[in-house]
Parts: sequence; C-alpha cells; structure tokens
Amino acid sequence: MVARLFEVRETRGKGKGLFARELVPKRMAVFFECQACMQEDNKTGFQWLPEDEKNFILKYGYAKANGSYLVPCDEIIYLDHSCNANTLDFDRGFDIVVRDIAKGDV
Repeated sequence: MVARLFEVRETRGKGKGLFARELVPKRMAVFFECQACMQEDNKTGFQWLPEDEKNFILKYGYAKANGSYLVPCDEIIYLDHSCNANTLDFDRGFDIVVRDIAKGDV
C-alpha cells in the first residue's frame, strides 16, 4: 500500500507515474506490504493463471528473496523504477525514501 503523499498522473511519453503531493522527506517509509497485496508462490508456478493475470504479475510484480512474487494492491505499481530511483526496497516489506522528493516530482 502506498502512502497518500502521492498521486497518479501521466508522465511525458512514459505512461502513468506517482507524483509527490507535498515534500516527502528522506528516510520516510512510503510503501508497505499489506494483507491485500497478492503473493504468488513461484515455486509452484503461476503458469496455470489466465494469460492476462500472468502478464500482470510479470509486469507489476517483483521477485522476493523467498522465491515468491509480490503484486502490490494499489497505485504503487506506478512507482518510478528508475536506475536513479527516489526509494529503496529493503526486502523487509517496506520502501524508504533515499533523498527528499519535492512536491510535483515523480
């Protein structure tokens, strides 16, 4: 679940993204895994799923250390996946802001 500090907006030529509604300070947790987030066990596979669901998992999910895939439950799927990202996933169920994100930044 993503903090309500962000809103989904169109980006220039790259689809949708999350933009800061206000200053989001460094060290703030902005995403955490909740009960609504879907976990698929990759050990048993998800090849049996309908093609559209499987493609959604592969597009928006990410592999966890235990081999499962996590598919976030809300607009966190629009989080910037830049090589110079503003947040860091610690594989502990939450993401932390690694530098201040100014209002309006993606």
